[in-house]
Amino acid sequence: MTKAVDVLNYIVTLNEVQMLFEILPSLMQKIGLPSQSDTQNSKYSQMDYDDDEQFLADLIRFRDNCNVMVRQIFVGHPQKVFRFVVRWMDEKVFCDVTAVRETKDENTLRLIVGVLNSVSKTPMQDDPDFAKFIVKYFGLACSSLEVIKDEAIINSRLSLISYMFPFAKYLANEDFARYLRTIIQVSIGPEFANTCRNHSMFLLVKVSVEFPELLIAYRSDLQREFMNVSSQLSHRQMCYVAEILVALSSYADDFDSMERLIEQMSLPAKNYFNSPEIIRCLNGIYQSSCVNILHSAYNGSQVLDIPKGERFAIMAIIRPIDIRLGMNEMALNRTDSDKMFPRLTVAQHIQGFLSDISDNLQTLLGCCISKFSSQFYTLPYSSIYLSESLLPTLATVPSQFIGQVLPALSLLLSHCYQRLSARWQYVDERESAGEEPESVEASKQSIFVEHMATILTRELITCLRKALLADEAIASAQKLNAARCSTASLNIETAVVDEIMSDPDACDPTSPGTASPNGVAPTAASADLLSELGKRMCEPQAECHVPLILLLFHCLVWGDSVSAVAALPLCKVVMSRLNSFGLLDEAAVLHLFKCVLSGLGRHGQHQYVSMMVTELSRYLYETLVSSYPKIREELRALPEFCEQDLEKYEYRAFSSKFKAFKSNRVKRELYRKVVKGALGSQAAGN
Repeated sequence: MTKAVDVLNYIVTLNEVQMLFEILPSLMQKIGLPSQSDTQNSKYSQMDYDDDEQFLADLIRFRDNCNVMVRQIFVGHPQKVFRFVVRWMDEKVFCDVTAVRETKDENTLRLIVGVLNSVSKTPMQDDPDFAKFIVKYFGLACSSLEVIKDEAIINSRLSLISYMFPFAKYLANEDFARYLRTIIQVSIGPEFANTCRNHSMFLLVKVSVEFPELLIAYRSDLQREFMNVSSQLSHRQMCYVAEILVALSSYADDFDSMERLIEQMSLPAKNYFNSPEIIRCLNGIYQSSCVNILHSAYNGSQVLDIPKGERFAIMAIIRPIDIRLGMNEMALNRTDSDKMFPRLTVAQHIQGFLSDISDNLQTLLGCCISKFSSQFYTLPYSSIYLSESLLPTLATVPSQFIGQVLPALSLLLSHCYQRLSARWQYVDERESAGEEPESVEASKQSIFVEHMATILTRELITCLRKALLADEAIASAQKLNAARCSTASLNIETAVVDEIMSDPDACDPTSPGTASPNGVAPTAASADLLSELGKRMCEPQAECHVPLILLLFHCLVWGDSVSAVAALPLCKVVMSRLNSFGLLDEAAVLHLFKCVLSGLGRHGQHQYVSMMVTELSRYLYETLVSSYPKIREELRALPEFCEQDLEKYEYRAFSSKFKAFKSNRVKRELYRKVVKGALGSQAAGN
């Protein structure tokens, strides 16, 4: 690209206008635009540019240089440049109408615009020949809109018209009024030409904001035309109309009628953006009543998790009375000596809501999508975010950057716990009530929320496993999986569970280690199972441990057995690590133990899951009962509890006579008798 600029600079020194105007569009066409999303169609060398940002920076510099060259040549040879423009307009634009669809000629049009901009800054704009040029080609461009059916060509003509609008003062009044009606008619063209419809209306917006003096005399005609076509306009186009009227209202005398028309044009869009239909689409929620249940702050008609102030800053909805007061204030300040009193900007009138409703809506949607993807609101985006962004980052984060990752993880975990807990509670309450859905829509809503909560819980546990467990622990589980695959269907999730939950030394409180504040020894085995990031997440200063431990243990209470199985080894390892640092008080220990017992009630019908949850419960009891004896009360509160069974189990578990038999089957069977009242009991889960 640098060589191309050098060549062009040389051409400029030769003052070869024809050569320059032929080579610039060709170069632009050859350079093309970046397209990393489709490498087969990419028109720039990946060897020269590593990313789109580098390419676009060079492209902008190149086009800026091209514009500078055009201006330089125009200053020295304005007549020569102008003759080239006239010839190109005759030969291309209004002779071969299909030619404007070519990329080369589209770029030539960019150069023509540069010439017109240069003319507007020189005395040449008052030249009679230039006035004739504008009258001729402005008329040809507008007249062609009535007969051309090709959408690309119509858009090209509209672009050309927009660049000639600053010189519309040369047009006769009746001609200009007719051209305005033609442009408005394009806005109600066929549905397939939606781009043209919006382009034509946006063209009028641009003129009303940048050159309002051109439209002031035709304000009444425009109002009448807009009223005639209002029923055929889309919400977006009606907002464009409202913006035009607001821009012209600074010069209006009939404030009340203008206000009514502005409100009439903007009200449908306001109602639409606050309607249940679009809120449902943005939220992924079927009914507003269900949103109310999830969180009272949502009010059933607000975009999830976007603060009210942020929404209003984006949409900037303002009452019509404010518009009227603004216009009246301007009228009162107007003096007779003013030819034209100062025009309030659109932003001052309505703070951006009507300034460009399309851009504002895109900003709002972009904000939603960003939040939804990173905060687990929509399934497709959360899957992409986890699999392609977060998981690889967590797997490869260098140790020196872990401190920078922890605050973000803490926020993420807190958010996930808050949102998923709300979903879990909502589903559980619906199931506990046992009521039939009020309607088919409500039934769909319940199924949707339950399915989404299940999928997101599984994805989150997968993410946490990647962050917390050391590669060696996962590799060991993979070996276990490979060893058993010939005799059993065992996936990697189950392999990790078996490897950690069944290992008598994994996180064993009796293994050697340094003493912790509460007297429990942090084990070397527990530390080995955790990755470097996992160890840091469990440290007191990380502030991750509270949402982390709650998320993991509450997954056991959630009705999805797959999530529970995946969370089991993480519960064991993280709890052991937190306990070694003395981060668990009695209330926390009792709550976590109660979660595990509730998990037994939830998943007792699945033999494998029940066995593993029971094993976690037994491990917690043996680890914590000496420091937190109130755990016994949680067992005694179970249905069908037998004190003799507990005494037999404790004798077997804690007597020095049986210390060597850490993992014998008898001890497990004795404990299962103790908690038999929790197995399969939904009451325990509630």
